[in-house]
Amino acid sequence: MSSYVATLSLVNVGIKELKNSLSRYLRAVRNGEVILVTERGRVVAEIRPRRERAESEEDRALRGLEEQGLLTRGRGRPKRGQPVKVPRGVLASKMVSEDR
Repeated sequence: MSSYVATLSLVNVGIKELKNSLSRYLRAVRNGEVILVTERGRVVAEIRPRRERAESEEDRALRGLEEQGLLTRGRGRPKRGQPVKVPRGVLASKMVSEDR
């Protein structure tokens, strides 16, 4: 894990100006600046450089299992299953217990 001390400077920018010059402001963020986005003079958002997150104990354990081939972590969102149609007069609980 690397740690660093950085001096961040604050820049106020209106939404319209941010939209029109987004690339320029993102370059400033990459260079360590914090952008305060304003709407009618009030700060409504903050864009700041991303900090690297320290690996948690859980992440280390999962990575270890993955390296041993005992685990494959999912990527992205799970796919939705198809809805099950319950025939008239049949209890859904009965279908579930039969499926087990």
